[in-house]
Amino acid sequence: MKGSSILIVEDEMIIAMEIRATLKKLGYNIAGTVISGFDAIQVCGEKHPDLVLMDIRLKGDMDGIEAAKKIMDLYDIPVIFLTGNSDKTTVERAVSIKPAGFLIKPFKERELFGNIEMAIHKTRVKSKIDSLETNKAKENLSKKISSLKKPLIATDKNGVITHANTSFIELVGEDNKIVGRKLHDIFSTPAKPEKINGYKDMIYFWPDSIEIENPDSTSLVYLRAGFILDESRDIQNFIFSVDNDIKKEPGKDIPFDEFTGLIDSFSEVIFITDISMKFVYYNNSFLEFSKRLGVSSFQLTKTIYELKEFSIFVSGSEYVEVFRTNHSIVKTKKLKSKGREINYFRVSLIPSSKNNQVTHVTTIIEDITSLVNQKEHDEYISQNLEDIKNSLSNAHSVVFEINKPLMNIIKVIGNKSSPEYEKIVESAHEIEQILERFNIYKIKYEEGIDHIVYMSKTADNW
Repeated sequence: MKGSSILIVEDEMIIAMEIRATLKKLGYNIAGTVISGFDAIQVCGEKHPDLVLMDIRLKGDMDGIEAAKKIMDLYDIPVIFLTGNSDKTTVERAVSIKPAGFLIKPFKERELFGNIEMAIHKTRVKSKIDSLETNKAKENLSKKISSLKKPLIATDKNGVITHANTSFIELVGEDNKIVGRKLHDIFSTPAKPEKINGYKDMIYFWPDSIEIENPDSTSLVYLRAGFILDESRDIQNFIFSVDNDIKKEPGKDIPFDEFTGLIDSFSEVIFITDISMKFVYYNNSFLEFSKRLGVSSFQLTKTIYELKEFSIFVSGSEYVEVFRTNHSIVKTKKLKSKGREINYFRVSLIPSSKNNQVTHVTTIIEDITSLVNQKEHDEYISQNLEDIKNSLSNAHSVVFEINKPLMNIIKVIGNKSSPEYEKIVESAHEIEQILERFNIYKIKYEEGIDHIVYMSKTADNW
């Protein structure tokens, strides 16, 4: 389409000039002419051309296919490949990243024009479809937010509010003027924000110091932030829930679901029980663990007392002890599997208290079989090394015993000058040198053994 801007990436000057002249003749604007993949990426970031004509063979560390993939991923700009090499491997690599077109040099003006027009047309159609889908996604997001009772707002990347549900509007005490305003227009912050050491121009506000202003009053609120991803897993919107049911003392009463949301990210088996021994929360690893024990998710509505399957790991009396003393319990359980293999588990019971009264107990079950097996293996190696070291010491004692009679022989015959005596002395000195080399090797070997033994004994502290 006339007026569209095109970037030329070609490292042969004459060919680049010919393409440039042809494009101008066809009515296109030239965004630039570069000779390397790195320059192409930079120009695309600065000028955002409508299309890139990319030679596959480029000088430098990055070829045209790699540069095209980065441009398509970063800026969603269509790329048409130009190449004089049409071998199968090159074509397969180029096609794999789904370019907008592929032209074999030398190509005709009509072929170039057709490929460019088709590529730009497809891109614009795709952009319209994406825009419609984005608007539809926004409508769906708005409906979902509106259906939830908890005060919620969604913002774009610049902090401009795009959606607000009824609960949030009621909390703020205003009408539909919420949408289109920035976060700092709704929430107030301390008069003296904190500064990051060493950066005078960088300030920040903690969530527990943020307030929301109603027409008649000001109240402290707690913000929880998340984000919504698009199909490319890029951040599309930010979403905030607002909780105004917190104490005035900052950080004294963080909502319980802050912690429960955190435990979902751990691979260890974790579950939380209250004082009635009911399951308050558990992560996905616990669900898988329960299934292996033969406990369905429906059964998890019972108390831990009623589920005998868990008694091999924890007992009711241990929970009573933690609730009573407010002290953690950590223990190791040794269990045999159906295949008669021995597995080891570390079980931790950690209390959570409020006003010195335990309200919940978090249980963590970790499979430490590999750690225990590694420790046993290290101990076995360490013992064998000690035996080798003792054998080496005994060998050294035997060799040392040779040294004394050898010195006596050298002393007695040292003054003799016959060839036979000289041979004896020479042999005696050779034996002496062998003994010296043996001592050197022994010292090095013992140092190596000592190092391995030390590393094995300190492995528990890694």
